[in-house]
Amino acid sequence: MTKTTEVEKTAVSLRVDPRVRMKEIRAEVAMYLKDGSNPGGLNHMGELPENMEDARRVIVAIQDLYEIEKEKHRKATTHICELVHILDGMSEVQNELMSMVHHRDMKIGRLRNQLEGAEKHNFHMRDNMNQAHTERDAVLTTMKLLNGQQPRQEMSVGVDMGSSNAEPARSRGPSSLHDLLLQGFKPMGTVTGRLR
Repeated sequence: MTKTTEVEKTAVSLRVDPRVRMKEIRAEVAMYLKDGSNPGGLNHMGELPENMEDARRVIVAIQDLYEIEKEKHRKATTHICELVHILDGMSEVQNELMSMVHHRDMKIGRLRNQLEGAEKHNFHMRDNMNQAHTERDAVLTTMKLLNGQQPRQEMSVGVDMGSSNAEPARSRGPSSLHDLLLQGFKPMGTVTGRLR
């Protein structure tokens, strides 16, 4: 077998359509760089071209792939920077929200403690008020009895609710603790109707 000379290779390359050959070179370069496959058992990209025209095509194909990858890298970097900026903003918002929630929880705790204190105070005030009313009623009753006055009995006059023909109400028992103390715990008989 005889070796083909440089002149024969150039003559063959001139007969090949440059566009078709450029597509072939681009495909071979992309395959070599992309997945590490080695078309034709090449040691490096310098062994790919068979003539000067193919060498130029290899250089152009590598430059084009470099520009494409460079643009992809620029876009990816921009997206990553935007994402980092968004995540930083979200982190700031989350920290502010957590701070607001913490302050509101503390405020709710303080208000809950104040409410419990107010409820206890109201309970004690209600007890004191009831005790004061009882003492006042007892003192008034004692004073009236000591002065020889008959304590007044408040009776309600109305309709007997237990009667079917709506009779006037009969004499009823005491309507308050004051009345009970004034009457000296005397039996009053049967109470009908409702107390007023």
